[in-house]
Amino acid sequence: MKKINPFYLLTTLIVALALILRFYNLQLFPPSLNWDEVSIGYNAYSILNTSKDEWGNTLPLSFKAYGDYKLPGYVYLDVPFVAVFGLNEWGVRLPSALLGIGFVILISLILKELTNIHVRSWAAFLAAITPWAIVLSRIALEAQLALFLTTLGFYLFLLGLKKRKLFILSAVFWGLTIFSYNSSRVVTPLLLITLGIFYWKELKNFKKEILISVLIFLTFFIVALPKALLQDSSARYRWTSILDEGAINRINELRGTSALPPPLTAATYNKVTYVVPEILKNYVSHFDPRFLFLSGGSNYQFSVPGSGMFYP
Repeated sequence: MKKINPFYLLTTLIVALALILRFYNLQLFPPSLNWDEVSIGYNAYSILNTSKDEWGNTLPLSFKAYGDYKLPGYVYLDVPFVAVFGLNEWGVRLPSALLGIGFVILISLILKELTNIHVRSWAAFLAAITPWAIVLSRIALEAQLALFLTTLGFYLFLLGLKKRKLFILSAVFWGLTIFSYNSSRVVTPLLLITLGIFYWKELKNFKKEILISVLIFLTFFIVALPKALLQDSSARYRWTSILDEGAINRINELRGTSALPPPLTAATYNKVTYVVPEILKNYVSHFDPRFLFLSGGSNYQFSVPGSGMFYP
């Protein structure tokens, strides 16, 4: 009788658990589609039937939607699911649930390349049951697609150190993150630089593959650049930037109520003195135990009330 590989047995059980946690009553929890999910689903439905978005643009590389200009990755991914399941919760959320299961599998495979069976099994188990991973998998989120593509790119990168063709393929999936989530346009290049530093010795023998991979990644960036630079398409950055209109108004308000002489007022209340403390405050808040283990975030669209991002 052939002996069962314990790694594959454990992985199968963990994936089954992840599947239950992500698929059970997917249409009911969270209750109702949020406004971003509605926009994604309707645009996918419109592309399916007319090859145009809700504003009449043919196969766009950014979707105007509510004026926030969504990136196209999740919308186009959702088209076949809307075609099969219809314009409903399952049709919109199912891609995210499948990506969440794929993420669990990738964590297991990545750690299979890096460490022993005990560590990779625990890591995959945590990826399957951790609150933040479950929440991301039960909502149609661009971030979920970007997370999966980034992780898949890293896995192919590790395999590519042994099989060179896969190394080039990793650049394709990393390039796709550029069209999946706005933050990836910063995070992915930083990740590639970090990997280049850590794996420098191995990469010295991959000059041809590195050149091809860089060209592939830059191609994605160049295609995305014109849209990113357009005023309308950069609306998302303006809305979520620390220096949005509200911040400018706050600086002007502080200057107007200051009793200091004008030169000192300008030196005390300006973009630098506003931005630096805000960045530090936001950065530190991500490591707040209350956020991580107890209450989670204040936006319940992306967290479970009364539950942190991780189990305490």
